[in-house]
Amino acid sequence: MLSKLVRGVEDGEYIVDNIAGDESENDSTEQRVEALAEMICQGDDAGTRAVALLVLLAALETADDPKSLAKTGKHCAFTRCTELNVFGMVDVQIAMLERELFTHN
Repeated sequence: MLSKLVRGVEDGEYIVDNIAGDESENDSTEQRVEALAEMICQGDDAGTRAVALLVLLAALETADDPKSLAKTGKHCAFTRCTELNVFGMVDVQIAMLERELFTHN
């Protein structure tokens, strides 16, 4: 997958065409960062995740306000991870509360 995308880039293909819509739709960089963070968190295909990460890093590198975009990416990733692992997070919180309760008794 990664080698296919690299060949596409070498041929002049714009690799993020299908990530967050068409350029003609005036997608903001923030929307693209959100879409890339979603692709990275989906976990379906390692090649897609790697390319999305590469594109995200390039977007941050050339952004006017990279700190803001990084925060957007972190927020999206955290939200997605929470959705995917909500029961795991609840289990961890319960274990912590249980430990605290028994520590004080």
